[in-house]
Amino acid sequence: MVDLDLGCTRKIILICHKEGVEDVRQIAYILATACWETARTMEPVRETLADSDEEAIARLDRAFSQGRLPQVSSPYWRDGYFGRGFVQLTHRHNYARVGDELGLELVENPSLALKPDVAARILVRGMMDGWFTGRSLPMFVNNDKADYINARRVVNGTDKAVAIASLASEYEWALRVETGETPPNLPTLYSGMKNPRVAVMLLQKDLSTLGYFSGKLDGLYGPLTRQAVLAFQSDNGLVPDGVVGPATWSALDKAKPRPARVTTENDLRAAGSETIAEADRVEAVAKRGAAIGIAGVSLETVLNAADVVQQTEGAMGALTRIIVDNWPALLAIVAVAGAAVYVTERAKRIRKRRVTDHINGAHIGR
Repeated sequence: MVDLDLGCTRKIILICHKEGVEDVRQIAYILATACWETARTMEPVRETLADSDEEAIARLDRAFSQGRLPQVSSPYWRDGYFGRGFVQLTHRHNYARVGDELGLELVENPSLALKPDVAARILVRGMMDGWFTGRSLPMFVNNDKADYINARRVVNGTDKAVAIASLASEYEWALRVETGETPPNLPTLYSGMKNPRVAVMLLQKDLSTLGYFSGKLDGLYGPLTRQAVLAFQSDNGLVPDGVVGPATWSALDKAKPRPARVTTENDLRAAGSETIAEADRVEAVAKRGAAIGIAGVSLETVLNAADVVQQTEGAMGALTRIIVDNWPALLAIVAVAGAAVYVTERAKRIRKRRVTDHINGAHIGR
């Protein structure tokens, strides 16, 4: 799933707006290109992802000498004009042209292309104006179409076009969800399938807004999300099957917030909740067991203590003797009491969690 807060993503979006790019699909494809070209870091990089200019040149020399760059006729990188930025700006003449367009001395200082602000401007202007291949992004993504596959021709032919198109779709979803816009072509979602995480996140956000979902917006269609869907479907006259198709999406778009639930343990107990009943039984057994165990151990300890008091002068002496002579029994009392307290607290937590789940619409039947 794409992350709109990763690296320089926000900066690229800001530069898009500054350059007059407002079509969310164009912004999405620009972000997808940057994501791919930077190995998903969303930070300006050197060609080969090297940490220094010297390392980049050495790696390119090595690849060239080994015949791994068949498309390259001469080593353009040796004079320092290797790829830099969110897209790989290469060759001296390209640095010169882009420098003139942006009013920067890129030929004299090619490393400027690694600065995030500069790299973002090169990315956005270059794709929108067709600097890299002569083809501009509006040729493929405009009011009439969003051809994310062929849009790759703006930067690099059709290399990895499908993978980048998929990223663009994810970015489009994320951008639309963030602004509260319902994306088109909503997919059918259900537990057990490989759901688009951005689509599931939109579902979770809608369910949360309506008061059905209280979990983390993680884009995963897990048990809590499914329970929230079932509760929503039940409340809105839909078949409670956990499948989020056109009818459920439409209902989510029109639904009003769920009335707040006021529920207590006694309410669920009276309604026959299995979870509450089981917690009650466990707590009762623990208390009875503790009472019997402590009573049996305590009787023996008391009888021994009486003998000690008769034989020892002074309260401190008697207390010391009682502890020394009866430590196994005293330890047993502590263990039994501690176990009872633990089980009782666990039962209380289970009942409390069950009430919370009921309020949030999870595990309604339990």
